[in-house]
Amino acid sequence: MRVERLEEKYLGIAGFREARIGDVPSLIGAVRERIGGHIFQLLNADHVAGWEHLYFAALNALRAFQDGRNIAERLDIEILLYASCQDQISRAFTLVGLTPQTTRVALIVLTDSAEEAVEAIRRATPLLGVPDDSVLEIDGEKFQRLMEVFSVSEEELEAVAGSKKEEASALTSLVVERCALLAVHR
Repeated sequence: MRVERLEEKYLGIAGFREARIGDVPSLIGAVRERIGGHIFQLLNADHVAGWEHLYFAALNALRAFQDGRNIAERLDIEILLYASCQDQISRAFTLVGLTPQTTRVALIVLTDSAEEAVEAIRRATPLLGVPDDSVLEIDGEKFQRLMEVFSVSEEELEAVAGSKKEEASALTSLVVERCALLAVHR
C-alpha cells in the first residue's frame, strides 16, 4: 500500500493477487459500499506500469476536472481514461478494466486524508484478494504485455532506456508520458 499527497487530496494505491472477481458490477458495488463516499477505481494490475503510472493517471484526471477538460462526467472514470491512455471509455475498460478472469487487481482511492486512504484500502481488502503491491511492478511477462497494450516500440524503449537494467523504468516513463499526452489531444 502506498499513500501519496495529490493536490488537495490523498491518493491510496494498493495491489492484490488471487482476486476472485466474478461479476464486475457487483464487485464495484460492494467495494463502493465498503469504502464509503471516497472516489476509487479498480484496474487490471497486469496492465499497470508501476505505482507511478497510477499516480500520474489520478493527477492528470484531477487536473482535467479542475480545468474543465474532462471527458468523463465522473472522476473515477476520468482516472480510468488516463490510466488507459484512451479518450474512449469503452476502449479504456477493455485495456485496463477488470474482467471476471482478472486475478491481479490495482485499487486507487482518493480521500481527504492519509488515514482515510489507509482505512478505505483496509476495508476493501477482503473483497479484492491477497494484498501484494508487487503486482503493480513490471516483471518479464508483464513487460511484453505492457509494450503491446500501450503500443510502445522497441525503438522508443531503446531511446529512453540507458541499459537493459533500466528498461522497466523506461517503460513506466513512456506509459506515463503517453497518458499525459491524452490531455494534449483533447
